[in-house]
Amino acid sequence: MKPLARAVLAATLALAATDASAQASAARLATGCRLRIDSNGSNWMIQGYDPFASNQSTATFDVMFFNEGDGECRFRPVFMTDGTPFGLQADTGRRVGYTLLDTWGSYDATPLGGRTIARITNRPVVVSPGAQQLVRYVLNVAAGEIPGDGIYSQRLIMEADQTDGTPIASRQFLVGIQVIPSATMRLAGAFRRNGGQADVDLGELQQGVAPVPLALQVQSTRGYRLGLRSQNGGKLRLAGTDWWVPYDVQIDGRTATLTGDSSLSFGRGGGLRADTLPVVFRVGDVDGKRAGVYSDVLTVSVAVE
Repeated sequence: MKPLARAVLAATLALAATDASAQASAARLATGCRLRIDSNGSNWMIQGYDPFASNQSTATFDVMFFNEGDGECRFRPVFMTDGTPFGLQADTGRRVGYTLLDTWGSYDATPLGGRTIARITNRPVVVSPGAQQLVRYVLNVAAGEIPGDGIYSQRLIMEADQTDGTPIASRQFLVGIQVIPSATMRLAGAFRRNGGQADVDLGELQQGVAPVPLALQVQSTRGYRLGLRSQNGGKLRLAGTDWWVPYDVQIDGRTATLTGDSSLSFGRGGGLRADTLPVVFRVGDVDGKRAGVYSDVLTVSVAVE
């Protein structure tokens, strides 16, 4: 029976030692700095960015640091990439640069080399026991590097590092930008603006190509489609009469059918585009036509594919 009694006693002593260790750890956690990082969201995304509009590729995001301990917290926030190369990335594989500005310390917190450069001149965040401190960050995406529409993002880890470099809290964030599909179009060349309409003078009516230098300038985040509609179904009409002359239009060397709704596609997919498309009007047979001004209303629209 004695060996059994010794075994029970050894087990009891081991349990007592474990309980004492847990109590000591709990006591250490209850003292000093206990930092918690909160934010207005874990996705720092710039939403609905249109590269051809006036909106900016910049947004601000707030982080709140809570000190739940009974000692002062003094630290510098730093950002680290998740092991991937620096830059926002979409399915295309291309990366887009960005910057992160810490407005509290007025320093660049961008993890260019995979981690924010820690400088002793960077102002630390100091949070008293039971207090909180808001720090605002400005995310600015390099708009000129955006290759097309889509969602470009990178996962970052924020660490709160003490002055000796020891991390005391961390949190993950997804930073990025949503670029919406968009296309714009304008007319360049020999035309006159009349309210919201462009008037094109084809000159003296004669068969063949009208000597009018004209082009469509199109910007798009991807391939696009031009839609064309002729009010008279491809006919230049003499107002108030039944007289008309047939015509068609070529855009970038491609003929559009004007007897009904027509469309021309340019570069499906392919990312950001800036095209100048020559426009040519070809007039049909004018023999025996009555003198006067022949006209039509041609509507051209653009939409991403």
